[in-house]
Amino acid sequence: MTDIQNDKIIFTFPVLWHEWECDGTAWVMEREDGTRYLKMTDHGGQYIAETSELTSRINYYESVIKDSKKALELLSQ
Repeated sequence: MTDIQNDKIIFTFPVLWHEWECDGTAWVMEREDGTRYLKMTDHGGQYIAETSELTSRINYYESVIKDSKKALELLSQ
């Protein structure tokens, strides 16, 4: 098992959770051997996440954007 504390941060980005104030950052990490993985937090504890979790977040963001655009459309009528 890798020590995720010592791996290199390649990219840091926000992760949005509706009505949840914590765990708002994720990282693309790189091990010494060059392999990469996604690091996220759950109630502050770090873990290696599946890429499907990030895909799920993106799908949710797209849904929220769609609904927000619909609200703007309804307001402009």
